[in-house]
Amino acid sequence: MLAPFLVQQFFEQGCEVILIDALKSLEVFSDKAKLYLSREDVNNHLTELKEMIDLLLVQKVSEKKQIIIFNGIAEILEKNFYQQPQFLTLIEQNTEMRQIIFMDYQTKVGDNFAMPTVVARENITQILFGGELSSQHFVENLPIGVKNEIYQRNVLHCVKDEELSHIVVPAMQEEM
Repeated sequence: MLAPFLVQQFFEQGCEVILIDALKSLEVFSDKAKLYLSREDVNNHLTELKEMIDLLLVQKVSEKKQIIIFNGIAEILEKNFYQQPQFLTLIEQNTEMRQIIFMDYQTKVGDNFAMPTVVARENITQILFGGELSSQHFVENLPIGVKNEIYQRNVLHCVKDEELSHIVVPAMQEEM
């Protein structure tokens, strides 16, 4: 629900946006992105996708600020046979001119102890996620009252330096 709102904000910053959309939930931005890779591209062109990611990683300097969005990171990692060292290499690519954003459903990343969840928790400085706190594994040892609290759909949980806070995103009107 919140991803389209957040992605729209990235385009309004005047950055180059590269969108790898394995979840096929951000197609509406395909014509705005500098580079858009669809679910079909991810599924049918694995070699080219891996080469493109490798090329992005070796390009250390960019004249314009870039935001690279991996929408469906669990599927992308799985399809490209990425293991923990390769995922760590992706995480470490954030610079002043390049921000890499990993997105996925909490059921695929965050509610289990799979590699993406563990690596994200241990290596990403800030994690935003929605949903129930009782079913996530980004924050450990939450009091039962906090775990069971009910949040509106426009509230994101933020973990930064192992501290939990909340961000309220302006409510969006439902599309007709």
